[in-house]
Amino acid sequence: MFNYYVGMATSNISLDQAKDLAISDAVSSLMIQNELYIEGTITTNDTEFNNKLISSVSKDIKLTGKSDIVKGLEKEEDYWDICKTSKQSMFRYWVLMRVPKQPNTFTADKMNQPNYGITPIFKSIAVPGWGQIQKGEPIKGFVFLSSIALTTTAGFITLNLSNGYKNDADTAHNSEWVDYYDKMSDQYFYASLASFIIAGALYGYNIFDVISSKGAKIYAYENKRGLNINLLPNKVYALSLSYKF
Repeated sequence: MFNYYVGMATSNISLDQAKDLAISDAVSSLMIQNELYIEGTITTNDTEFNNKLISSVSKDIKLTGKSDIVKGLEKEEDYWDICKTSKQSMFRYWVLMRVPKQPNTFTADKMNQPNYGITPIFKSIAVPGWGQIQKGEPIKGFVFLSSIALTTTAGFITLNLSNGYKNDADTAHNSEWVDYYDKMSDQYFYASLASFIIAGALYGYNIFDVISSKGAKIYAYENKRGLNINLLPNKVYALSLSYKF
């Protein structure tokens, strides 16, 4: 499948000039619609880049019928005539050029590793797992949040039960019940202590993880049309422009 571009020009000087102008007209339309994949590098200053490129491609088309600079660009057909007026003759030239259609100028094969800064650290200090969620790791973030919430809640519940049994032991009048309540109070106290220790360890690991983790990579669409400008020692710009199919 191809895209087609028509160039048309007139000249009162020569047919050769009309041909050059017509090809340049078609190449200009091609460049505007971004349908070209330029091979190699053209070195010139930035203000002359487009004209340099059009001139180079037009020369290829004129001499060989195709371009070695623009991938797949070929001349399909051309037509010319001479229109005579009372004062002079006008040379008219039409050219039809084609270039393969590009199915998709974007691809998802590029991965970016973003810099999240220190904001996720402060978020995970305030709310465990929040920083991981910001860094694109929601499952890990929710695991930290739910685990710390669960162990902390278990710690408060068992601590409350321990205090309740302690109060029961203080008010009991039977020594056997006092011993029972004291035993239950101790068991729930140690369970509470273990829950708070686990919650504290998870909280500390949550902060360590958000500091050390790079976070999820971002899969970004990469536009394969790229223009790279480099300043050379002789104060000219080296421009590399690529439009890929």
